[in-house]
Amino acid sequence: MAALEGAAELDRLLQKLGKKVAGKIATKALRAGAVPTRAQAKTNALTMVGGEMGIKLAAALVTRVTPKGRKKTAYEKSISVMIDPKKANQFKSRSKAGRVSYIPSAIEYGHDNAKAIPFMRDAAMGSSDEAIKRIMNAVRAGVLSTQRFKAKL
Repeated sequence: MAALEGAAELDRLLQKLGKKVAGKIATKALRAGAVPTRAQAKTNALTMVGGEMGIKLAAALVTRVTPKGRKKTAYEKSISVMIDPKKANQFKSRSKAGRVSYIPSAIEYGHDNAKAIPFMRDAAMGSSDEAIKRIMNAVRAGVLSTQRFKAKL
């Protein structure tokens, strides 16, 4: 796991910028950080899951930035790499008994006698260092560009 060098300093600078600007920087940084995870998840879906289902899973993966609980600041957000909710219905399966199951969960965690294929967990764990670097770099760039802009006024 990469060290978060300078995180406290960046946090202080974000707080000084105001909620709106800090929120925009945080959202942009989280999206940048999600790129390697989503790319790896798509690759894993194609290679680990494979076949038609792997293609469908890879095509349905998206990133979503959401506010994080009761936030104290505008930049307390989280990002998820997930199946697009608009495409989720194509992954539902109904058994003869009428029980509905969600195919991506069954693949990720396994079911009955089928072994788990953790295509999402592997992507998250394998790309975490790169994601942290991208987030920190994007926050730094956002703060510095804003500071330079303010200095010119």
